[in-house]
Amino acid sequence: MEYQLSINKSRVQVSIIIEHLEPVLGKWIWLEYRHVSNIVGHQNLLFTNVRRRSEASKLKEIGNVTRISVVNMPRKLDRSAIILDPQATDPLSPSDFQDNTHIVIGGILGDHPASGKTKRTLTDRMPLLPSRNLGQEQFSVDGAVHMAREIASGKSITDIPVKVGVEIFVNKHSSTFLPFAYPLVRGKPLLAPGLREYLKKGVFKDEEILFKTGIPPSVA
Repeated sequence: MEYQLSINKSRVQVSIIIEHLEPVLGKWIWLEYRHVSNIVGHQNLLFTNVRRRSEASKLKEIGNVTRISVVNMPRKLDRSAIILDPQATDPLSPSDFQDNTHIVIGGILGDHPASGKTKRTLTDRMPLLPSRNLGQEQFSVDGAVHMAREIASGKSITDIPVKVGVEIFVNKHSSTFLPFAYPLVRGKPLLAPGLREYLKKGVFKDEEILFKTGIPPSVA
């Protein structure tokens, strides 16, 4: 089954494949996933490696879902897919996109500094696929999709404005700093809808649950 995305100003067909790599479908990663669906559309988004039935059911609200890891998908993917990996040697460029291209992204909350999880779990396990970076910085999942979409439309990475580091003010006395890169849209960092509110309130409750149980809470 093909999951195609029509890009404005381009005849290229692109699909987004997100390999779910977090231990649970937590609120933060859910917000980013939902934003990806808003960007590309339900029909153009495939979540792979989703093992929990409850989480698969939740993700079906925003995209297509399979238990199978992208690593084990049919070999036809080998000629049409690109892995987005911060440790890749070459940057993603418009010339990388063919008539039907799959963009493979690790569904991971970023580490700072980067731990190389995408390389270990995807790039090293699929040596036949080309890998590309989005510059020297780490992006959120939804930010990476936005970048890929812009590049597919013909823009180079250097043409896309980006802000590295975003501070979220919790109150007058404290803030949360996100040390990652975010594309600028109309001059503002592209953040998943609901993320600011979650970082101001909900994240503290979830961290308390993680501290007490050793297991982060799932949205499903």
